[in-house]
Parts: sequence; structure tokens; C-alpha cells
Amino acid sequence: MGSAAYKNARENSALHRYGLAVLATAIALTIRRGLGPVLHHNAPYLMLWPAIAFSAWYCGPGPGLVSMVMGAAGVWLWIVPTVPLFIDGSAVTNTGVGLAAFLVMSSIIIAMGALARTRELNERALAAEKSEATSKFKAVFNQSTVFAGILALDGTVQEVNRLNLELCGYKTEDVAGKLFWQTPLWGIADDTRKAIRDACDRASSGRSFRRITPYWWADGSEHIADLSVHPILDDHGSVFLIHATGSDVTELKRIEDSYRRLAEALELQVRERTQELEVRNSEVIEQAAMLRSLSQRLLMAQDEERRRVARELHDSAGQIVTALTLSLQTMRQHDGLPPKVSSGVEACDTLLQQLSRDIRTMSYLLHPPMLDEIGLSAALQWYVSGLNERGGLTVSLAMPDNLGRFARGLDLVLFRLIQECLTNVYRHSSSRTATIRIDVRDGRIHLDVADDGRGIAPQKLREIQREGSGVGMQGMRERIRPFNGEMNVLSTAEGTTVKFTFPVPEGEPEADALASGVL
Repeated sequence: MGSAAYKNARENSALHRYGLAVLATAIALTIRRGLGPVLHHNAPYLMLWPAIAFSAWYCGPGPGLVSMVMGAAGVWLWIVPTVPLFIDGSAVTNTGVGLAAFLVMSSIIIAMGALARTRELNERALAAEKSEATSKFKAVFNQSTVFAGILALDGTVQEVNRLNLELCGYKTEDVAGKLFWQTPLWGIADDTRKAIRDACDRASSGRSFRRITPYWWADGSEHIADLSVHPILDDHGSVFLIHATGSDVTELKRIEDSYRRLAEALELQVRERTQELEVRNSEVIEQAAMLRSLSQRLLMAQDEERRRVARELHDSAGQIVTALTLSLQTMRQHDGLPPKVSSGVEACDTLLQQLSRDIRTMSYLLHPPMLDEIGLSAALQWYVSGLNERGGLTVSLAMPDNLGRFARGLDLVLFRLIQECLTNVYRHSSSRTATIRIDVRDGRIHLDVADDGRGIAPQKLREIQREGSGVGMQGMRERIRPFNGEMNVLSTAEGTTVKFTFPVPEGEPEADALASGVL
């Protein structure tokens, strides 16, 4: 329907224009015919020039052509019908020249009219577009909830959007026509007014301005605005207007302040909690240190108790066994003992010899006296020899020919570590061979105990490497800690190796600890 209406409007407009052209030409011909008694055949086209000009300029080139043709025909048929155009069929008469001149001039007038009409139509179209764009801009400008204002270079408010002012409780006349910093938007705060004036001065010199600033509604309530003031440049880059915009961020600032206060409260709680955790952590560390100290004291007490029990077994029980052995030897010296008594004496003597060996072995296992008297090397050789003699586990020992002695109980720690490792090999690895290697190099003591058993399960190995697992492993870690020792357990399906390293104690050079090379 829209296309049909537009088409009908165009057709009606064309009929109107052509009708006006015909009417103007008819009027011109009528007037010229009425002047016939005065002008006779002179200037037959005199009244047609205004009609053609009117038709061409105001109705268009088409109506202008219609007016020109209609005028020429009207003059020929109605004004000068008896005047021929040619003489003797070839020479042109004045009437013919006049007609030719009329047609040429009419064409020029029509062309000029067409150009003028086209220019006018273009100007009208541009004006219409400009008016439509201006209407749209004003509609958007006035109905925006964000403050927008157009200022002169001196800061005078020329335009301001109405809807935003109404939301703030103001009318257009409260702001328009006033200097921007003197409007009621800024209350009575001198510092804010000065900042707005400086912003306008900056914008008039071509520099933009942006600031979070307070402003006031008509009811006296204070709000917060994100204000921007920018210069508006013409086609030559010169500032000719100032554009001020502002959006209300009161709620946003309130939320930001709430978040900030919440963050500060959380930070305070975190600090307090951290302090509590630090206190608890220090207590845990202190308790762990006390536990380690207690554990080390227990190990020392255990070693001391072993030494005491070993001494008691050696000194007390060993002397009693020796006394019983001497008594049996005295009884064997008497002649005439009954055979049953003599055999009983022999049996008792055999049992006493076995008991003596067992007491001596137990005493050495609890605390080998060689460890204190001769050193680690002799104690280990005796210990390994005893294990190999009793069977069940074949142990090889590799160490320097003269290992020397270590100070501050390190000999006893190394001996206990080897004992614990061999006990684990015998109980858990299903291996019947084990290897002990001791070496001193690069300022450190290295101890390795290896077997060729079934290895440790991966889950159990991970637990051990995280310093977990049973009492034996924990005990070894507690023994090496006072000497800054390190323990590492390696295990595969082909066997397990436990590695220990210790720094050589201060005041004990490596040459003293290791008098000769490694076997």
C-alpha cells in the first residue's frame, strides 16, 4: 500500500505540474492575442517567455517543453497564422527566424530552469535530512538519562537534555543560559565549582577533562557523578563548542564502598586468622621439637639401658656362669662319682658353655664393647661374622681398611642403623644376602645397605619417602637428625637400597676418619 500511495502521489504531482504549465501558456497566448490590435504581428512570443520560465523553473523541464511546444503552436495557429515561414520555398522569413530564436531561447531557459530546479530539490532534500537528523538528535539528546550539555566557549550552557534534569528535579531554565559551574547542580561547594570551571577552561583550549565529583539534586541530596568535559572541533580543527556529559555513579560508589569495607573486614579477619595459625603453628613446631627431643632422649636412654643391661649380663650373669663352670670342673676331679652323676655333670657343663655363649652374644648385640674400646670397624666385623656363622642371612661388608673412629656417638648411630636395616632385610625382603658399604669422601660419610629381595610395594615406598611408615623407619630418622644426616630409600623389583649420608663432624678431618682407601 505504501508503494501504491507513493506512486499515486507522484502521478498527482506530475499532473499538477503539467496542468500549471498548460494553464500558464494558455494565459500567455490569450494575453498576446488580446494585444494583437496594438502589436499586430510584432513580438508574437513576448508573453510566452514568462510562461516558459515559470514552467521550467517551478514545474520542471517536462512541463517547460510542453509549454514551449504549446506556445509555438499557439503563435503559429492563433497569433500569426497568415505569415509564411519561407519565401519561394527556400528563404526564411522574419517569422521563421523569430520561431527559431524562440525555440533556442526557450531551450536555454528550460535548461537553466532544470538546473535551478535540481539545485533547489537537492537543497530541499538536504534541508529535510538535516531537519530529520536534528529532530532525531534532539529526541535522543533530550530523552537520555545521562546528563548531556552543549556549552559555549565561555562555559555558558546552550543546550541541556531535559529528561536528566527532570530526574534531578530541575527545569531547563534552571540551567540553560547560565555558566556551567554556577548552575545549581554543584550546590554551594566552592572547590567543586572551581574544578568545573577549570574543566571548561581546559576544554575551550582543546583538552578533555574527566573526574568523579559530587553533585546535588534539587531536593538537596548529594550524589556522585562521573563527569567528562570534551572540546567539540569544527572541520578546521578549531574548538567552537564544549560538550559536557555525566552519569550518576552513586549506587556504584556505594557498592564499591561496601565491597571495600567487606574486603577490609575480610583482610582483618584473614590477618587475625593468620596470626592465630602462626601461633598454633609455632606451638606445633615447638611441640614437634619437644617430641623430637623426647624421642632422641628415649633413644639415648634406650642405648644407655642396652649398655647397662649388656654390662650386667657380662659382669653379673657371666661371672655366675663362670663360677658354675668352675664348680662343675671341681666335681669332675673327684674320683668314684657314679656314672649317672658324672654324665649329669658333663651335660651341665655343656649347657653352661652354651649359656655363656648366648649371654656373650646377647651382650654384644645389646652394646658391643668393641664399639667403645676399638671402634666401629672392629664391631661391624664381629657383628657380620656372627651373622654369617649363625646362618639365615649372608652379609658382605665393604669399608676402608682403617675406618677410624667418629666422635660424639656417631659410631653407635651407624651401628644401630645397620642393625635396623639388616633386621628389615631378614623380616620383610625374603632376601638371604645383604651388602653393607661404608665410605668417607668429599667431606661426607656414606652408608649403604642393600639386598636383592622382592622390593617394597610402590604405595609403601611413597609413604616411606614422605617420611611416614613404621616405628623402625621413624627411629632411624630420629637417630640421624642430631648429626644432620640424610636418608633415602630406593626400591625396585630387584631389591632395596637404603642410603645414609652424614657430614664429617667438625674437628674430625676426613684424613683422620679415613686413614686408607676404600675396599
